[in-house]
Amino acid sequence: ALARNHGTYSRLRKAWLAKPENRFCHICVPRGLDARPAVECHHSRGRIGRLLCEVRFWIPACTECHDWVHANPREARRIGVLAPASEFNVFPSTGTALCVPV
Repeated sequence: ALARNHGTYSRLRKAWLAKPENRFCHICVPRGLDARPAVECHHSRGRIGRLLCEVRFWIPACTECHDWVHANPREARRIGVLAPASEFNVFPSTGTALCVPV
């Protein structure tokens, strides 16, 4: 099952990053930088279980900003790119999973 989920995630991620609205990093500008091309998918609520494929919590990121988020969680939360600690790796109790082709 894990391998199947990883394959699903890889396909979703590739298609998601190819969308025009996800081509540039959404973390650069709030950090005061010029937007760079997005090459990674930041999981703002974590990656455990269903959260891995939950596209509504994905944020397009360049490698530098993605690394910065994980190195600076307090500041990342302040600018809205990382869920509060109490919500990280916790699936919301409302709403439905969106792990479907994009």
